[in-house]
Amino acid sequence: MKNDKGFAQIILIVILVFAVVAASAISYYVLKSQGQAPVVNTIPTTYVPVASPTPKGSPSSSVKTTTNISSSTDINSIQTDISNTNLNSVDSDLNSLNTSAGSL
Repeated sequence: MKNDKGFAQIILIVILVFAVVAASAISYYVLKSQGQAPVVNTIPTTYVPVASPTPKGSPSSSVKTTTNISSSTDINSIQTDISNTNLNSVDSDLNSLNTSAGSL
């Protein structure tokens, strides 16, 4: 068994990597339980309204611009947005999109 020294080094490296991963997981868990863990914000706080471009050769009345969507998390704001939503507008928007895409 001439290669025992190299095998021991590989095991030592694996143990060190495992120790670093375990220490990271433990520190994250401790910080999270104390409420000091870093927070990843996946919901954008601002929005940029984007207008649809008018395709050449088609009437501009068939192309609609986007409406602004609020980023508020207030329950009253959300209920107002939901109650103001017109479910029939989705079908007309899809039909308009299909017509616009067909003219390309």
